[in-house]
Amino acid sequence: MIPPANIAALRAARARGATVVLASGRMTACIDPFFDVLGIDGPVMAYNGALLRAERQAARTVLFHRPLRAAVVTRLIDFTLRRGLHLNVYIDDVLYGHDDPALAPFRAIYSGRTGAVYELTDLRRLRGRDASKAIIVVDPAERERLHAHWTPLVDGEASVIRTDPEYLEFTGPGVNKGSGLPALAAYLGIGMDGIAAMGDGDNDVQMVCGAGVGIAVANAKDCVKRAARLVTRATAAEGAVAEALASLGLV
Repeated sequence: MIPPANIAALRAARARGATVVLASGRMTACIDPFFDVLGIDGPVMAYNGALLRAERQAARTVLFHRPLRAAVVTRLIDFTLRRGLHLNVYIDDVLYGHDDPALAPFRAIYSGRTGAVYELTDLRRLRGRDASKAIIVVDPAERERLHAHWTPLVDGEASVIRTDPEYLEFTGPGVNKGSGLPALAAYLGIGMDGIAAMGDGDNDVQMVCGAGVGIAVANAKDCVKRAARLVTRATAAEGAVAEALASLGLV
């Protein structure tokens, strides 16, 4: 749920000419419903910064894309099929999963949290293709073992991060939520100092660092607070966005 104070503040900021961008680890189709709730339009930073798309009124044109290369995608597909593990593969904003009933519980975990809809297929058909992101979805203890296994194997070829307890995520090398900020600034015709970015988690640090004004909410991780110029008094659930926009003179 988005606090009503945040909705009102974002609408007011948009009415004053600010561009509202939503940044998430999710795919575009799972971010768009938040714009529906807000009642506004804006660009989307998806897949933890791997993909930046323009507003809906601009047909969600791709402004920036740094994919996970085909060689890594192929290795992940082969590995997970051998081990009987579940793998999410995102290509052209479509979520693919292997068509195996035994993997349904892991698909249910992911779709239950995000609302994502799977296109089931034989993942071997996707070998040799770039992807925006891939996620191995497994039991948490196995996730830790796989993190230790894969991180050195793809060093320099991919970014490997742990997010939800069951998720081990793979994106292109150097991808983070700050990756697309220069492309966003160029698209909007502004400098980086014209961008304010707010976050609370580990995957927000580079975005908060790279923006002209980096903002951490009261309940953010310490690493985000250290990177931020401003830390709100309110938590994310208490109207931190409204507080931050007011401090910037946008509402």
